[in-house]
Amino acid sequence: MGPGHRVTKRVRAETVVASTIPQSQPVMPSQEFVQGAVTTLEFDIQPIKKRTRGPSRGKKTDDIVQLSGKIKLHISPETNRPVGHKYSSMLSSECGYLVRRFAPLQHEKWSKIPESEKQSKFDIDLNLPHVRRCVNNIIGGRYRDMRHWMYDHYLDYPSFEEALKHSYPGICPDDWAWLCHNIYNSASFQTQSTKNKANRAKLPYVHCGGSRPFVNYLEDDMVDGEIELFRVTHFSKTKGWVNEVAHLNHDQMVEIQQQQQTDPEEAKPLTQREICIEVLGKKSGYFRGLGNGPRPTSNHGVDTSEADRLHGIISSQQSRLDSQDVELQEQKKTIDQLESRLSQFEGMMQQFFSSQGSAFRFTDSATQ
Repeated sequence: MGPGHRVTKRVRAETVVASTIPQSQPVMPSQEFVQGAVTTLEFDIQPIKKRTRGPSRGKKTDDIVQLSGKIKLHISPETNRPVGHKYSSMLSSECGYLVRRFAPLQHEKWSKIPESEKQSKFDIDLNLPHVRRCVNNIIGGRYRDMRHWMYDHYLDYPSFEEALKHSYPGICPDDWAWLCHNIYNSASFQTQSTKNKANRAKLPYVHCGGSRPFVNYLEDDMVDGEIELFRVTHFSKTKGWVNEVAHLNHDQMVEIQQQQQTDPEEAKPLTQREICIEVLGKKSGYFRGLGNGPRPTSNHGVDTSEADRLHGIISSQQSRLDSQDVELQEQKKTIDQLESRLSQFEGMMQQFFSSQGSAFRFTDSATQ
């Protein structure tokens, strides 16, 4: 190349692409501009698609189970989440894999996932109500996520007919057609979708805590109470507060806490959770600022954790009764078999002695 000529980065990229094309098909520039001694060549090339991480297939979980057996998880009745264990996030990944593989798409619910699959890799007792509720909640969330991704795919096309022709990746055409006809194109779904968008728009702010469950911060002693938890999940060192409303709410909670510490006449100071409720407000069945996990006391005044404990005791006792009933049935079956054999033996003996009547004579000792 002569002096005064330069090749742009785009041209260098095109040179690499052109080297892979047979010589019988020469690459011709679409435009050529000559300005003095500088020549710039332009080529039309397709953008290179960025490599991204695919969906989880549970490979890491499988490796651990093969080496060490089922993964032991503890699900707390107070938090309704598997916390305090490094493998707790694997439960969410495994639930997502189960949903993508087994969840029935031609239904509005996901309840037909086999119970045996839920327990295949984790040592958890689904007979306990709080454990079952936690697992069902996680699987339900993954199911909603998958259906949301499918709906986004549906909206990528300008018309219903076009969307119907392009199934979601990995979904059979029959399932996709059912979803399009019975869910996405239905009036009830469209109405509910509009309401959900309106409700979502009313949120004053969203957290920046990532995918880690909020209760993990508390259980692992990463924060000192619910007020600091709110700061950690709504404040970034690089970007600051998610918005001014969250900032003001946090300042108000800190102010109430400081006033209690400096006021000796306060008979019963509020806990950090109670301060959060006072500032953030109440919502039925949900603690604002604590994420998806802990649940408040029901309206009837019964502690949900205590109710779960009692239900667990009842379930355990029922299991014991069922087990004892099975044992009794087995024992009865054994007794019946023994009685049948004894009856057969007596019949054989009676037949034997009857055939030997002349050689044996039996008398009743009571008549002698």
